[in-house]
Amino acid sequence: MREFILATLSDMGYDKLEGIEHPVRNFAYRYSTQDKGAPAEATGMVGIPVGLEDQGPLPVLLWLHPTTGFSDDCAPSGDPLLGPGQSSILASLGYIVVAPDFIGMIGLGEPSPTGTIHPYMVAQPTALASLDAVRAALKYLAEDPDLPDGDPSRVILWGGSQGGHACFMTERYQPHYAPELDIMAVAAAIPGTDLLAQAEYGISTWSDTSQLLAAVIIAHNAWFDLGELPEILTDQAPGYIASTAPGLMASQCSAGDVYSGLEGVDEVYTEAVRAAVATGTFDDFSPWGCYLRESSADRMSIPRLSDTPFLATFGEKDELSHTPTELAAMARYCANGYRIEQVNCADMMHAEAGTATLHYMHKWTQARLAGEPWAEDRICGSADPMNCDEL
Repeated sequence: MREFILATLSDMGYDKLEGIEHPVRNFAYRYSTQDKGAPAEATGMVGIPVGLEDQGPLPVLLWLHPTTGFSDDCAPSGDPLLGPGQSSILASLGYIVVAPDFIGMIGLGEPSPTGTIHPYMVAQPTALASLDAVRAALKYLAEDPDLPDGDPSRVILWGGSQGGHACFMTERYQPHYAPELDIMAVAAAIPGTDLLAQAEYGISTWSDTSQLLAAVIIAHNAWFDLGELPEILTDQAPGYIASTAPGLMASQCSAGDVYSGLEGVDEVYTEAVRAAVATGTFDDFSPWGCYLRESSADRMSIPRLSDTPFLATFGEKDELSHTPTELAAMARYCANGYRIEQVNCADMMHAEAGTATLHYMHKWTQARLAGEPWAEDRICGSADPMNCDEL
């Protein structure tokens, strides 16, 4: 297993991650959660370090994965390499790792209904199912005397990209939905946390954000059961996005395949919504301003009850989770009481910034678990670009 983990680290570019020490057991599991108040099932992986000297319950790391697609076929737990790969790497560091598939992406057992699109970056179902994944894993471990227990008072959230967004959403919902858990720290790599502002950027400026934003809108539309999409996404040549993209999202795992060949915002977004953004009235473009606010950490109506330390890492040249938009959001979060250390990797794009900061996420997390002092100048300090090779 150690050889598998080290090879996976190298393949994924995580060679700087230190502390790979422990053998690991992995379990794929299916658990009960809810969706809009109705019983639902979801799937995931649990990675468990074994052979440790008895040291009591272990910290629990909830790993929320980057975008892998929008349907069952794209669930990480259903991939024989990705599923155990991600949980093995993190569990070998000494954490019990809970790595759920996002709700609506079933990795084992009875599949989702045909045509299902998981609620991509919708805050509520993402957060609640993620917290239920932790509850289910802790219950399972407590019932097996041969496995170490997880410590509900030492829960850590890690995520990348879509998973970074999910970290902010899950932390916000946790005191309301799972108060028996104590989230000690959150490390979110390359997150897109302010969907309203990201939408305004993606609708006005053709970029990677523009394409993935259309998937966000389609998924919100499906989860809120709004019907057709002609008021915001075009249904004209060459893409016919409103009518064709939902089916493509339900059957393919790459957003690039869904939007291949499109070359401008006018090919994706209607004239009405582009005009609303241009005149600064998108927030009133009903119901989208409301929906995207409710999936944005510091705009949502869910009260903030916790004071969790955050680490958020970015890439200076990231055009997917547009970094200037996110740094403006971080400044607002800090002004409203969040405690966030920011790392902005100079000259890096989206994925490479996530890879470059994983080892620092681990160091930072270990310091928070150990109760080490957190330098005051790092809390809501500078977000100037830095050389992340020196972290």
